[in-house]
Amino acid sequence: MKEKTEESFTFFANSNLAPFLETVKKETKRILDQEMHLKVYNSRFAYKKHLYPIHVLLFEHPHQLGFFDPLTFEIALHKSCSLAKKEDWLNIVRHELAHYITFIEYGAHEQPHGKAFQSVIQRYGWEKDVGASRSLLPLDPLKKKNSAIKLKIQKLAELSQSHHVEEAKSALKKMHELLEKYHLVNDAWDFNSSADDCCMMRVMLFKKANAKVKAIQSILRDFFVAPILNKGRSGGYLEVIGKQSECEIASFVAHFLTHKLDSLWLSAKNTTPSLKGIRDKNSFFLGIAQGYFLQKTKKPLKTERHKLMVIEKQISAMACSFYPHLRTTRGSSSVNKKAYQQGEKAGLGLSIAKGIKKAMLSPLITFKKSG
Repeated sequence: MKEKTEESFTFFANSNLAPFLETVKKETKRILDQEMHLKVYNSRFAYKKHLYPIHVLLFEHPHQLGFFDPLTFEIALHKSCSLAKKEDWLNIVRHELAHYITFIEYGAHEQPHGKAFQSVIQRYGWEKDVGASRSLLPLDPLKKKNSAIKLKIQKLAELSQSHHVEEAKSALKKMHELLEKYHLVNDAWDFNSSADDCCMMRVMLFKKANAKVKAIQSILRDFFVAPILNKGRSGGYLEVIGKQSECEIASFVAHFLTHKLDSLWLSAKNTTPSLKGIRDKNSFFLGIAQGYFLQKTKKPLKTERHKLMVIEKQISAMACSFYPHLRTTRGSSSVNKKAYQQGEKAGLGLSIAKGIKKAMLSPLITFKKSG
């Protein structure tokens, strides 16, 4: 399992950013078509008789404004670009598309902003500024002001739901005053704070979605997130989608399990010397996931069952906001019954709560992108 120490990325797909994300997708296709003169289809573009995906994301990171991910063929922009002037963020899109083409032509071993990359910039007649690597972006003063107003209205809307009657009345009054002052339509606002909380985090990088990855994916479902295997040509990511607070917890859980499952396997081999080889190891990991599931399984009360159904529906909707055409795939593999039962026993005794405390004190698994 490959691990890196760079800072992690958090991706967003909430309702307030949705219009900007749609604009970025539209402009990305326009650049591919009109500036790069490439054939564009619904969600792909053609380059030298091959089709490549057009997948755009918005993220948050302290130092990067954009990146191209060669593993999943994604380009991403910092969410602050929604407050920048259009030509500034368009240049970031062009910059990341240049990385995309450079990777297609030269592979992953080229210098990020070397001669090959600069030649792509020149080929499409883009300004030198497009080829520059930037970590700061001047914000449009008007958009910045509007964003601050929206945030204030959002907070007032939340306060208007307070149990303290006078506080709620005062907040509601101020909210309507701001809506009227800035000519904003109440119905156009989504005051559901959970919508702004929807995010996606990448908690594990893998070369192959083996039994260990799938076991961790299975266990993470118990933490109110949608764990997704985002597979690329030479590997992929285990991602979690949900409310930001839940994703952060799931990220710590994944980090803990990455090491804990290996520790449990070594312990099992010491007590049962007949356990050995990849087949036994994979069977053991799958058994752990089943054991953990059995440990947590109990028949919920009717009221709890209804709440869980609502939560599952919300999580499913969040997952669809990132992956509208999400598919479920099932794989089959030969299982060693003895190793599986040993794993199941270990899963029944697996305590994650204690492990999270230790994991929260350790650096998380993070990944570097081409910026």
